Amino acid sequence: MFKKPNKETQLDAFASVPMMLVNLILKQYNDQCHWHNQFHDQVLMRIDEAIFSILFNNTTSAPNSSVCTLMGMMVP
Repeated sequence: MFKKPNKETQLDAFASVPMMLVNLILKQYNDQCHWHNQFHDQVLMRIDEAIFSILFNNTTSAPNSSVCTLMGMMVP
């Protein structure tokens, strides 16, 4: 079954990325010009996942994984 994913990253109740990072690493994490933020904005956010809905059966299949997540794992 196709389920349109939420494009915003959701962390669980006990996770806070900024609290785990310090100094330079935290600065890079928050920098909108850093590669990971650019990749998110310029590549992942432009993927229309609805075009993949025809690949899923509405009655017998499991919910889909986010195409953005799968693409992000394949790009080094």
